[in-house]
Amino acid sequence: FYLLEKDRNLTLTEDLEIHIVELDKFIKKFDNLKTNLETWVYLLKESSNLKGEIVKSLEKKNPSIKKAISELKNISRSPKNRGLFDARKKAEMDHFSIISEIYDKAKSEVKEVAYKEGLEKGIEEGIQKGIQKGLEGIYLGIQLNLETRFQIQKSNPLIKEIHKIKDIELLKEILIQSVKAKNISELKKKLKFIKN
Repeated sequence: FYLLEKDRNLTLTEDLEIHIVELDKFIKKFDNLKTNLETWVYLLKESSNLKGEIVKSLEKKNPSIKKAISELKNISRSPKNRGLFDARKKAEMDHFSIISEIYDKAKSEVKEVAYKEGLEKGIEEGIQKGIQKGLEGIYLGIQLNLETRFQIQKSNPLIKEIHKIKDIELLKEILIQSVKAKNISELKKKLKFIKN
């Protein structure tokens, strides 16, 4: 097995593999060991029975086993050393646990901040799009009203002037006045009053 980061399915490291082995079912003898995994399993199973010559041969097959055997010898010497070894291992595990917890908390906070920023940005973009659509709707309403009631074409300077206005409330008032006005002259008078 490999350790994976579950959200993005990334392998944590290529250097770490997890193998589940039932030591009771491992029956290979020292002379038949072929792989590093078999060498390690043999060491785990036979660690209490290892003799000098076999230890040297294991170390030759896999140099990293030398350090493991040294640690085994060290912890098996005395209860005091075993206690120190256990305390050191516990401190290492506690340190790793704290680092892991800090990492997970920071990752969670980063996700939360990113989510909030994304949400705020999305809302702001949505509001801007809504305003833009609202403006387009009002412009279209004014333009259609002026075309149908007063035969003013899209290219008319009055319509171009109206399209420069970005104030929705002012545009709504222009739309209302374009409906109420009896003729184009009346509308232009009202528009001059509104724009000031």
